[in-house]
Amino acid sequence: MLLQKLRLADEFISSISAQMYVFGGRKLTKKQRTFIGFCISAMVLMGGLNFAAFASASLGLFSEGALSWMLHKSKIEWSILLRSAVLQALSVHKIN
Repeated sequence: MLLQKLRLADEFISSISAQMYVFGGRKLTKKQRTFIGFCISAMVLMGGLNFAAFASASLGLFSEGALSWMLHKSKIEWSILLRSAVLQALSVHKIN
């Protein structure tokens, strides 16, 4: 059962969102932060990426279709998000 994001994922997403703005992208919306935070939390707890399992674990909070739609159709700037996430992870681990 996964009804809340992990606090660590929430902090990571907030940092990434701010970093995205620095790189010329848009900050993540609340829905986008919720989606990404939920997916990160679910991947950490379940050890993989499986929207059907995520939907089951959310106890109806998210459907498989809604999760898939956010991945494929939302206007997340994935290249800027990836760059921001990598730089955030390097920074947290003090890797220059």
